[in-house]
Amino acid sequence: MPEPGVPSPEDTTNIVRNAIPLADHIGLSVTEVSPQRVVLAVPFEGNTNHVGIMYAGVLFTAAEIPPGILALVRFDPAKFYPVVKQMTVDFRRPGRSGVTVVAELPAERADQILAEAEADGKSEFTMDLEVRDEDDEVLMTSHGIYQLRSH
Repeated sequence: MPEPGVPSPEDTTNIVRNAIPLADHIGLSVTEVSPQRVVLAVPFEGNTNHVGIMYAGVLFTAAEIPPGILALVRFDPAKFYPVVKQMTVDFRRPGRSGVTVVAELPAERADQILAEAEADGKSEFTMDLEVRDEDDEVLMTSHGIYQLRSH
């Protein structure tokens, strides 16, 4: 059962897919969501490239979206919105199955981000994530610099 005020994984999936049509196209689904943690999955089928492995852009998208979901769930979307400022990735191995990504934002770090955004109109935060296949092997790592901005 979702936390009070937090959309269910199914509702979060629909929100993301409506806001980012590419997420719908690649079949992205949110499997777990809370103000501290989000887990998403992307299937292999329909997301391959010309050599039969998962397309690099799909892996990138899988890593880019979770911090934004965390920001939208943790912070008031009527006051703040997340954007990615910079992202670097390291492709480690080819993807031959569906993938999952776990992103976490500890409460004390979220409180710091919120305080800075309220005081300065924006706050930067970083996220280091791993995109894993169905065998729990790391296919790609990412380092993202995000901003929480006030409207």
